[in-house]
Amino acid sequence: MHLSTDPDIWTRILQFFRISLVDYLKPCQESAAAERSLNKQTLLSVALTCSSLLNPALSELWRSLSTLEYATKVYDTPTDSESGSSGFAFKYEEEGGYWTFNVATDQKEALAPRLRSYLRRIHCLRFEEFPNSREYTLWTILLVLSGSGSQGHLCPNLKGLFLLLKNVSPTMIYHLSPLISLSIESLDIDHVDEVENEKSTIVLLNLIRGHGTTSLRGLTYHGTSPSIFEEASHFHSLRKLNIKTYIKANPSLFKAPDIESLQCLRHLTRLSLDIRSFSWDAIEAARRWLGSLETLSELMLDGQWENIEHCVFKGITFHHIHHLRLFLTSPVGADLFFLLSLAFPALQLLGIQAQWDIRADSSLEFQLSDLMGLKARPMKKIALVNLPLHVSSGDIAILLTTWPLLEHITLLPDKAVRSGFVLDATFVLAQASRLGTRLKLLLLPLDFASLMATPTTSLPPAHSPLQQLILFIPNTVIPESLNEKQALVVKLLTLFPRLGNIDIISLGKHASNDLQSILDGFHQLLSSPPRRHERLFLN
Repeated sequence: MHLSTDPDIWTRILQFFRISLVDYLKPCQESAAAERSLNKQTLLSVALTCSSLLNPALSELWRSLSTLEYATKVYDTPTDSESGSSGFAFKYEEEGGYWTFNVATDQKEALAPRLRSYLRRIHCLRFEEFPNSREYTLWTILLVLSGSGSQGHLCPNLKGLFLLLKNVSPTMIYHLSPLISLSIESLDIDHVDEVENEKSTIVLLNLIRGHGTTSLRGLTYHGTSPSIFEEASHFHSLRKLNIKTYIKANPSLFKAPDIESLQCLRHLTRLSLDIRSFSWDAIEAARRWLGSLETLSELMLDGQWENIEHCVFKGITFHHIHHLRLFLTSPVGADLFFLLSLAFPALQLLGIQAQWDIRADSSLEFQLSDLMGLKARPMKKIALVNLPLHVSSGDIAILLTTWPLLEHITLLPDKAVRSGFVLDATFVLAQASRLGTRLKLLLLPLDFASLMATPTTSLPPAHSPLQQLILFIPNTVIPESLNEKQALVVKLLTLFPRLGNIDIISLGKHASNDLQSILDGFHQLLSSPPRRHERLFLN
């Protein structure tokens, strides 16, 4: 296959099919898995049919992995039908817990460069549970075969490592040594039991420091541990710090000295903290620290409204923060949007969600006019979930007119969570299609009954690049029969030709997503080659 376009352009096109093992924005994991499978098939097809794009396609295929067993395929040979040889050079012995391999000496030397070329392509490793013996006993063998030596770096270009610790003893952490390279930039640590695995996390951070790694830019830790704060303070290169809490809040866990230990991290650009476990003096220390971070551009806070208000809305102006996300565990105050307009003059992306079981004062109800304090901001995202917000079908047009750069709209008022509040889908989606020239994601409680009654020919011309529509179940009114669902998807594609995902959020039991299956079927049909032989190839 001959390429008439610059290879660099094709390389950038292939990056569109990058396989992500983490899908934070995907409410539906089935949709995320289907997208990964499709991207993998696309990259494999490109690698097999276009020699000039083989390297960039392989780089994308190997960029993010969850195991290094793929590397053993380098040594496999075609199956010999006469001898019955399987062609597999590597075999894992389950009973003994070790690998055996049959590789000739000359083959080791000949294939070592090829093995290194694949290992160099790996930028991210994600282990949904701590690597078992099947995984880490293989690494030593691959180190030797690649010629890197026992003290070398198995994946010299590794930048991101995700680990889920399940009762992992600190000594087990040293099995990760072959993976710790000087290039590692991001570390994400989750666990099942923090008490058991806190020491293991500290050992891992010390191991990274012991390897002389100075490039760590991002640290995510799922838990509440003052010791982790202390360890994080040693990485002055950190740009992103994300401390999440999944356990019951303990307001006396973090004291002011714990927060003050982080003051040496002066170059953070992204910070995510759960302040539910902060004592009052720790919240005050956090307020002073946040006010001193001149490079901070993204801020995410979880906690009670009173504590968040004191932490970021008391006499501080954040001139550089463009992305703010708040998760509230208590009812919001009436002055929320007024305070936002004062404290965040550079705001572009706003996300505020109240915990699902939180109910605001019945006398409080925000209006769309309350948002107009942000009118001068070049807003690209407005996401308001479970807040006492009055929303009508005409408000979407006002939002898109006021902020024409909007790419993400999520409006799910608390009355949509508590009751069956919905918006008229025909009016709302027609306005979004006409005015949302930058819109990519939309989450609203919708009633599709009116859209089903509207002829497709009556729908307005499409101008929106919307790619993802998220439906809140059970509020969303969806037709029941398969034929009606197919007709609905046709109308959605008429309004939004680039629509690729219809995801579902459900607070109760799992809801089947027939609409996504139908949408996938339409896309597969449209992307299939013509059946007539004379039309199989382009001139």
